[in-house]
Amino acid sequence: MEKDEILISWLSEFDYCPRRFWLKAIEKQEGDNQYTAEGSMAHQHVHGERVEKRREQIKVTGLHVRSEKYNLYGICDCVEFQVDQDGVKIPFLGENCKVCPVEYKHGRARNEREYNVQLAAQAICLEEMYGAAIPRGYIYYTSVRQRHEVIIDDSLREYTVKVINDLTNFISEGRPAIAVYKKRCHRCSIYDICSPKNVMVSKYMKGLWKDV
Repeated sequence: MEKDEILISWLSEFDYCPRRFWLKAIEKQEGDNQYTAEGSMAHQHVHGERVEKRREQIKVTGLHVRSEKYNLYGICDCVEFQVDQDGVKIPFLGENCKVCPVEYKHGRARNEREYNVQLAAQAICLEEMYGAAIPRGYIYYTSVRQRHEVIIDDSLREYTVKVINDLTNFISEGRPAIAVYKKRCHRCSIYDICSPKNVMVSKYMKGLWKDV
């Protein structure tokens, strides 16, 4: 990773919660709970770099990808290359292929915007690297062994680029986001560090004292 590059995984973190992103990625605050432990287990078997070929399908795990246009860098959990003469040339495989990224997550199958953004960013990198057209990808939920198809259309691409730009500006400004308490906060691995309820109460009380 080069200086000032944006990690693809950061996009998912930032879109989920800017404050969580700041505490984890910028301040390097660590946290762990049941959900992060399950997430780590879900990625164990795709962290290594491997190439598996079964007939016309080639699965590559741990593939490093990059976009010079958007200053992105990341590692794909899995990229499926389907050998097809109408596909694009993949130099390191020596084959013409159709390309499809697959991101591994834990939990139940669901449509999560931040996951879709992460997958779309991977597709954008792969398209730039290989000149491919990638209309779809998949989120694979390991605990239920289900795939969720994600259509990588213009709307998702435009939103992903917006997240890239917003994150770039957010980092440049160098200021952490204010905590906003939501129901899902209790599932966060850094809930105790963030203390969203305490921060919001403190801000509210300060506002009251200003009016006194």
